[in-house]
Parts: sequence; C-alpha cells; structure tokens
Amino acid sequence: MSVASLCPISEYDYKRWGDYWRFTDMGIKRDFEEIFGVGNVEVVSYGNVLSATAEIQGISAQELTVRELFYHDKNYPVIIGIKAYKRI
Repeated sequence: MSVASLCPISEYDYKRWGDYWRFTDMGIKRDFEEIFGVGNVEVVSYGNVLSATAEIQGISAQELTVRELFYHDKNYPVIIGIKAYKRI
C-alpha cells in the first residue's frame, strides 16, 4: 500500500527521538510493526523537493525529466510505500 506524505522531514527530530507526528517512513514502519511484527514490514519513500513542489503547483510528471522526477531525497517524501507480511 502507499500513503501520501508531502511534508518535509525534521532531520533534527528524526535523528534524535523520531519524527512520528505525521506520515514518515519511521512512523509508518513503527505503526505497521505493531500489527504485523518486527521484521515483517518494508517501507520505502519516493520523492524530492522538486516533485513535491510540482505536485502542489499542479505540474504533471511529464513536465519533469526522468532524473528530476526520480531523484530520491529522504527529507522530502511525496509517497511512502509499505509492504507488510502476515506470518503464520
């Protein structure tokens, strides 16, 4: 599954005590591990400041180059993808 983020990460908080008050890769992983168990959740973020700005301004993906669109900046997640396994 995926969730929209579109909020910059507070690197200061993230590195010290965690950035949990909104959708972040850290918070999503913690929440899903409560249900599916530690080690049964994979989380990956996609996006960068340019793709976040483009989304806010209504600029389509076709107006960005592949390099601009797929550059990964962990501080500006636009989409967070989650894969969770239920082990029996």
